[in-house]
Amino acid sequence: MVNLHNLHKIKIPTIQVRLLAVMLIGVLFTSVAFAAGIRDYGQDPDRQCRKPSFGSMSSPDPTDWSTVPPGGFGPASTLDSDDTIPNCKRMEQISYTSDPTGPGTVTYGSHWRYSCAECNSGYHKRSHSMPSTVVVDCVVTWEECVKDTPCDGLVCEGMSSWGSYSGTSSTHNQTRCNSSTNKCEYRCLNGYYDKGGVLNMSNPVKRCAACPPNATCSNAATPDISCHVGYYLVSKGSSINGYTKTCEQCPSLGLNNVTGISRPGSTSITRCYIPPLVNIKDTTGEYQFTTECYYTTE
Repeated sequence: MVNLHNLHKIKIPTIQVRLLAVMLIGVLFTSVAFAAGIRDYGQDPDRQCRKPSFGSMSSPDPTDWSTVPPGGFGPASTLDSDDTIPNCKRMEQISYTSDPTGPGTVTYGSHWRYSCAECNSGYHKRSHSMPSTVVVDCVVTWEECVKDTPCDGLVCEGMSSWGSYSGTSSTHNQTRCNSSTNKCEYRCLNGYYDKGGVLNMSNPVKRCAACPPNATCSNAATPDISCHVGYYLVSKGSSINGYTKTCEQCPSLGLNNVTGISRPGSTSITRCYIPPLVNIKDTTGEYQFTTECYYTTE
């Protein structure tokens, strides 16, 4: 057991504390979403983004906000800085300037753009973030209003019924919005089955394969693949790469090849059986089973 009375406090030098604070600020800047406002981009050591002094002259920022630069900014906006924001109940101005911190630098004037502080009923705020091309080293975050729709921003946004969608490599699945969870849900088209695999572990989009012969594949059924009478399901593959599924015919018996029977949807050879009261011939003679005789894997 550690004796807490013998532990000594270690004093971190001031310069290290400051360095640690700077590192933490950097982590926060890259890991959290910013509310409406400004922040210093940190790209120009001779500039410092800040709010302008009270009473200073200011004009709308002419930056083209519809072109998103690389670096994780966005989404783009079709509204100029001084455009009225549609469906906004209360707008506010975000003002900013960029001060020179070194010799020989040029002082920029103050600029601003509109942001929505409160949206009308039936709408909610969506943030946009982009560096100004006029006020150097200032990243501006403002908010506009978008209509409240189920699964907002997802591929199934506003889809109350099953339908096709873009943004997937497969053309054999559909999606819709589950309004209770506010998430997309997916299914394979009729005539296809869910193959499974890694994609399903990391993404709810279905990996759909064409229905094999002697089977029916329906997105309304659970499971979504059902072998016909006289066949049973065989799956080959892995949980990583997915499974290829086929329907194999039940084995026959005797010299006269009495066909084995199975019920629809059988998932194992042990669901195959030879029916009773059917004449079976082999080298020992001819006989009948009095009850259903099922196959085993032994």
